Amino acid sequence: MMRTGEMESSSYSEGFLIDPDRQIKNVAYSYNSKPRLSLSERSIPHDGTAVLKIVEKPKQKLVGRYWTERLTKGEIVLEYHSKDLLEELPEDLGDHPVTEDENLR
Repeated sequence: MMRTGEMESSSYSEGFLIDPDRQIKNVAYSYNSKPRLSLSERSIPHDGTAVLKIVEKPKQKLVGRYWTERLTKGEIVLEYHSKDLLEELPEDLGDHPVTEDENLR
């Protein structure tokens, strides 16, 4: 599950492709995203898929791409932060790139 101030998404299918002989380590998943109702003008619920390469050295991270049924696509870089499971996002994380301005509501 992933949650931001604007949406919540959860995967419903996931799998690994690990082939040490070809030096391939990938994880792929399909997900459903549900934006906040107040954002329905610019963000509708949708399904999507991501394929991420597992990088272990020099720093643990996942690097890959995603695409959705809204015909959006992009690149993802997730860097390892901590083993701790957080229930809220840290305050120093910053805003989502398209965060709704609280003063315009």
